[in-house]
Amino acid sequence: MVTTTRSSRPSRSASWGLAGAALLLGVLHAGCETDEPTDVQSYTDSAGRSCSVDLADITLVASCDADPGALVSCEVGQEPAFVLHDDYDFDTMITTRRSCPACIDRAARMTYVASSCATVQCTADADCLNRDGDVRPFPCAAGICTR
Repeated sequence: MVTTTRSSRPSRSASWGLAGAALLLGVLHAGCETDEPTDVQSYTDSAGRSCSVDLADITLVASCDADPGALVSCEVGQEPAFVLHDDYDFDTMITTRRSCPACIDRAARMTYVASSCATVQCTADADCLNRDGDVRPFPCAAGICTR
């Protein structure tokens, strides 16, 4: 008579598979907890607002010492904010870096920029809030960032 016994202990390959999965989940979880790289820069605009923006954040939403809601009326589901906006003039073919009140619709992933923008003020090219790797960075010309 042959008797068989069953072990409730997992095999070595199953143990390694579980350990690998646990390690992978730990790495993924740790990756979620790390902060994204930041490049926070401060600026002043021609409206006299002092602002800061994280150039590593693709949205370019700025924090300013003014209330954007006082400058722009947003629809339900949108939030007022200040954003950096590069304004291209087709007549002069000049792009100007501006600080603008805007309405952000996160659900639709849209930003509606108001026309009441102020230019970013500068005394040197470094004040123009250029990102690392910009192909055409903004130079400072006559106190504003244009190209």
